[in-house]
Amino acid sequence: MLLAFLLFSLPIVIQQAAAVPITKMSVVPTQNSWTEPTKTIGSTFTVDINVYNATGLRAWQVGVAWDTKILDFVSYTWGNFRNYAGFTLRIDPTINETLGKWATPASETWATGGVDGGVTTQVVTLLTLTFNFTAYGTSPLTIIDAVVVDWADVTYTPPAFALEQGTAQLVPAPNVAPIADFTIDVAVPTAGQIANFTDVSIDPDGTIVNATWSWSDGTPDTVVIYPDGKTVGHVFAVAGTYRVTLTVWDNGKPPFYPALWTLTYKDIGVLASFAFNVGGHVYKLTVLTNTTISTPILDETQQTVSFNVTGTGTGYANVTIPESFMQGPWTVLVDNSDPSTLDIKSNGTHTFIYLTFTLSTRTIKITAGWMVPEFPTALIPQILIILIATTTAAIISKRTKQSKTRPSESPKSFFCTGCCVNFS
Repeated sequence: MLLAFLLFSLPIVIQQAAAVPITKMSVVPTQNSWTEPTKTIGSTFTVDINVYNATGLRAWQVGVAWDTKILDFVSYTWGNFRNYAGFTLRIDPTINETLGKWATPASETWATGGVDGGVTTQVVTLLTLTFNFTAYGTSPLTIIDAVVVDWADVTYTPPAFALEQGTAQLVPAPNVAPIADFTIDVAVPTAGQIANFTDVSIDPDGTIVNATWSWSDGTPDTVVIYPDGKTVGHVFAVAGTYRVTLTVWDNGKPPFYPALWTLTYKDIGVLASFAFNVGGHVYKLTVLTNTTISTPILDETQQTVSFNVTGTGTGYANVTIPESFMQGPWTVLVDNSDPSTLDIKSNGTHTFIYLTFTLSTRTIKITAGWMVPEFPTALIPQILIILIATTTAAIISKRTKQSKTRPSESPKSFFCTGCCVNFS
């Protein structure tokens, strides 16, 4: 375009070729890099296209290319070439945003022409370009279609002069680790009951992409790849205390920062539940403990419940007993000795017995001051009435049979010293 303009608009002057009118064409600054929050997505920046050591520079043209995944081209302004040349002719570029380049270059020509010397100065700014960041990353800023013309209308292209290309980089703020957290729909599940765990983790500067649940009960970990459901169900088969660990990974900020992970855990107590049938009514006793527990034995005569616990370290048991089943005063023994600590509370319907002890294999015996009888008190009068009625009926029946088989006898008299009794 520039060459065509020169051929048809200027007189042809045959001169001895002069030296290359510039030594270098450069994007300035060459390296452009910002880290959030100095600049972020949506921020703009400018660069210049300069030429150096201009000697008899009469005309120039230049285009630019960039990475459309990182940058949008915003605008351009003309530089100071006209300040040195006086009157110039300018041709605007055409811009192809889809391809990320100027489809036709910008150009500027000293219009007076001929042999009047051209521009001679140390630095000339040809253009100032404005771009906008659309993503994190690094985009080249590439000079294309570069041509310069000397005062003798001789054209030059690289490598007759050096090209110094540029880059523009936007670096995100350092990746922040996610914050792991979860909830459980049953505060204290019972052994064999399904408990639903929900991941409520957040990532302050991105998204969580996967999670791993570890149950510490010997079952395999559960791995979830999001956006799959964030709620998982799990069943603890045996009562005890289990450390449930949730580990989550974020999406990182590639290629600048890798994904980060964090974890959280909660110790989940799983209840052992036992049922006793007394007098046709079922009473449930629950135990929350960090031990392995045996099935409790109920001794109705002694009004005791006893069970074995096994483990290491310091053990605890939190026993819940309905007061419709057993009531205090209470005696609690561990291997016939007092527990390390003992706390007994009531809410009016249940008694809560919390005790600690040094573990190996221990026998815990809980003795109540009162226990529901095999026959409820309200039924005792009815039972007595039935027993009396049954007994009376049997006596009457027996006497009736005897009166039918025995012959009539005269009254017998027995004589004794001091008294006389007549039986009839």
